[in-house]
Amino acid sequence: KRWELYNSGCSDQEIAAETGYPMSTIRTWRCRKNLGRNKPQRQHDERMGYYKQGMNDLEIATALGCKYGAVNYWRKKNNLIRNRGLSGPRCNNPEYIHNRPEEERLLVRQYATALLRHAEAYKSRYGKNPSADDIRAHMDKYQELFGACNKPAGGD
Repeated sequence: KRWELYNSGCSDQEIAAETGYPMSTIRTWRCRKNLGRNKPQRQHDERMGYYKQGMNDLEIATALGCKYGAVNYWRKKNNLIRNRGLSGPRCNNPEYIHNRPEEERLLVRQYATALLRHAEAYKSRYGKNPSADDIRAHMDKYQELFGACNKPAGGD
């Protein structure tokens, strides 16, 4: 069964889960047979799907429940350019945030916390990560509440 799973492109982790063997046993078996490592295609496909929808590294990491650095490394390894993300323009000027009223800064922190909590709750309830559409709805709400980053402090 290991051969069948390996030849179908399953990763060590997937083979271990399917056969009930520890992952170290699968890795040792694969190395003794001089077999290369299968890359988890499902993980690549999920990341690529989010990437093609315009999500940036942080948004992809949040959606998949993994580390930002893992997504950043994956994107660079696949020679993909950085997306601006669903949340719109970035704030490259640190003064933009620091010059905002305390109430606005508090709202932004509360919103970011709520977004992460939502992603975790969704994953625990449905056993999967939130969809890009779900995250996009939150980012649209963010834009509606806070506007674009280049909006001047105290402006409309």
